[in-house]
Amino acid sequence: MGAWDRTLPLDLKGPFLFSRFGVPRIIQSGGGAVVNVSSVVALRGNHPAHVYAAAMGGLIFVTRSLAGACSAERVRTNVICPGMIATDRIKNRYVSQVLSNRQSTMVSSMTAYPFGSGEPQGIANIALFLVSDESRMVNGAVIPAEGGITAY
Repeated sequence: MGAWDRTLPLDLKGPFLFSRFGVPRIIQSGGGAVVNVSSVVALRGNHPAHVYAAAMGGLIFVTRSLAGACSAERVRTNVICPGMIATDRIKNRYVSQVLSNRQSTMVSSMTAYPFGSGEPQGIANIALFLVSDESRMVNGAVIPAEGGITAY
């Protein structure tokens, strides 16, 4: 029960509370966009991290529900589902696992991505598009940014 109690408040309740208190401010300002960040695990599951997968899946449906509820108020809500992104945290884990010469889930996960791991700037560019006027027709979308791993 510990992982469940630690994960859901941060990964699901946090974005929900932002929406509950932040979206009214966005509406007062005349509209805008909310971009949530979920994970590729919401699209394909993840063992042994099923609690995280459940939270990320829940975030997708909170986002889509909010998109429907707020569209009349000119608030668009979308969600990005990144895969393996080469952040410092991921690189440090990967390097330490390679240096220790252990076969790891992380190493095999990185090699499973058809286009390799992504870069943080790539996710930032997707978010920038989603908050821009160029995406005014995009609402309730789930944007996979996972190097093609869920395409097959």
